[in-house]
Amino acid sequence: MKNIKLTFLLLILTAVSCTSDDSTQTERNNFENLTFNQIFEFDSNFLEGISMGMANSISENSLYISSRDDYPLVVGSNREQIIKLNLDSGNITEKIYSNSDFITKRLLVSNNQLISIGGQFSNIYDLDIINDPITESHGKILSHFKIVEDNDDTYIIGGDFINQNDSNKIYKWNFGNPQDFIEFSTIPETRYGASGAIINENLYIFGGSSDESLSLPSDKIYIIPLNNPQSIQELNLGISFNETFTQKYNDLIIIAGLQYTYDNQGNIIGKNSILGKFDLNTGVFQEMEHNLKTLNPDYYIGQMSIINNKLYVVYGFVESNTPSGTSLSSEWSVYSAELN
Repeated sequence: MKNIKLTFLLLILTAVSCTSDDSTQTERNNFENLTFNQIFEFDSNFLEGISMGMANSISENSLYISSRDDYPLVVGSNREQIIKLNLDSGNITEKIYSNSDFITKRLLVSNNQLISIGGQFSNIYDLDIINDPITESHGKILSHFKIVEDNDDTYIIGGDFINQNDSNKIYKWNFGNPQDFIEFSTIPETRYGASGAIINENLYIFGGSSDESLSLPSDKIYIIPLNNPQSIQELNLGISFNETFTQKYNDLIIIAGLQYTYDNQGNIIGKNSILGKFDLNTGVFQEMEHNLKTLNPDYYIGQMSIINNKLYVVYGFVESNTPSGTSLSSEWSVYSAELN
């Protein structure tokens, strides 16, 4: 295992009684400021934040983080790296699996299994991630796509690597039939790096970019009814994001959005992390104050997950050194904030 430095915080939870479930939910939805504390940091050569996957398991009380492990460079081998953090004990489990696939990895937990969806393959692990996964080609070639899980179905948003004009398509996919991609809906614009959530039988898609390099950010929200996917409603988010991460929480959708900044040559020189909440009742996005920038102004959010009323973010940066492929400077940590 690579150097993984653990800073685990003991959290004491106090039960609070409320007169009704509605009042409890209202209180939980009124948070406007998030205070993050570091849970653990890891010395990993995770590639760009756009490539990471993140999921959680309530039964394991654990977070899972994935990406492609390329350094040190081994010719002909693209290794998948999975890290499991147990939130009870603070124990870290790491799995490296040789699997030649693209950089982008997305994670979901379903039927007591961890599924990693790459650009070309799906890998199915046991939740203890001890043994090698079952690997199958899913028949697509994808990059910078995002996923939304809904029971046994997974919706894949954009990210077509071969035909970018097809990146306005949303596919419904089931890991039990990995090559069975069902075209679910077609949105008005192509999308890369656009995350979403399903609540009340509607698929919500936020921001993202219309190009594979994530340089053309969008301020649009698409709302797609699951039972009528051709009836698409379009709203304005009020702010443009090159990339988004989303998690549903009560009748809110928590959104982390990245805004890229460029130099005069068009190179990315920074990524600004904005956190906010989209209220399903009002259709309004509201930014939330947070302390991440005060912790390190050069870092940015690379993934996000919610479990047990806490918001967890992967926060850090990665910088390739020259010559290309020889080394990678990377710092990533997981931070948590209470949502109630």
